[in-house]
Amino acid sequence: MKLTEISKDSQLRRFDLNLLLALDVLLDERNITHAATRLSLSQPAMSGVLQRLRDFFEDQLLVRVGREMEPTPLALSLSQPVKHLLSDVRRTIETRPHFDPATAKRVFNIAMSDYASFVIMPKVISALSAAAPFISCFVEPMGESYLQRLESNDIEICVVPDDRKIWQNIYIGAPMRTEPLFTDEFICVCDANNPEIGDSVSLDQYRKLHHGMAHFGDNMSSIVEFTLGLHNIDVQVTTLTASFSSLLLMLPGTPLIATVQARLARKLASSLPLKLLPSPVPMPVLREVLIWHGRNELDPAHQFVRNIFLEAAKEVMLEP
Repeated sequence: MKLTEISKDSQLRRFDLNLLLALDVLLDERNITHAATRLSLSQPAMSGVLQRLRDFFEDQLLVRVGREMEPTPLALSLSQPVKHLLSDVRRTIETRPHFDPATAKRVFNIAMSDYASFVIMPKVISALSAAAPFISCFVEPMGESYLQRLESNDIEICVVPDDRKIWQNIYIGAPMRTEPLFTDEFICVCDANNPEIGDSVSLDQYRKLHHGMAHFGDNMSSIVEFTLGLHNIDVQVTTLTASFSSLLLMLPGTPLIATVQARLARKLASSLPLKLLPSPVPMPVLREVLIWHGRNELDPAHQFVRNIFLEAAKEVMLEP
């Protein structure tokens, strides 16, 4: 054995692998108190863990800048490798030679818009409850960092529009897998008693009306936002919301018009005083897809849940 190999083995033997979890949490939180809370440690104990990490790596890792703590260049370079390593450890621990959906226990972290959860999740939950009663779903709203979290396996499944142009600056790693789910169209929606809007709306009128719009962050454009920008159509956006469903819920009694997905609008219009109109701006077909990381491709539990989503999507497409 070479001297360098002996040295590396010696380093590994004196490193407490439990410190990797602490390092991951510290780099996420960048706050000793918050990291201590997540790990159920006291603040002095968390400070001691940080000092042990500093001693091992011979680097401060986190330095105070004003009232905040910022990672050093070395800490930044360690962040993703540590997440990948912890993810591999978790998958190794969770690996089972046999998967039985009737008895398997697991929580899947899933990210999707409120629209997607409204359309497909009732069918997914119904199917899981019947076939895999101990498999749970933790559904999070989509946001700017969620595809990167898919890369680090913090989230295992995403449901997103299949249009990378609208995800302007979102990092998407190469080993991602996708599968088509369902499609939808965009229509206009307003208060059923809006005196300014009849059974249709012209492009000129569309420009002058006050618009409500769902907005998810500076680096994320909805298909509606992207399409209006593509055609250089300026509209008066007077109300922004963080979700499509909340946008539709606030339309009754207002002069607002909104351009949203037809499946969501038609379901909510059955219980709300809403008027549905064709969009005067040609909108592309919305194509929702399932995205997951290649590392989970052969995981039998992951395969099972993906198939539940695909079967649920078939049901969605059969609806009138």
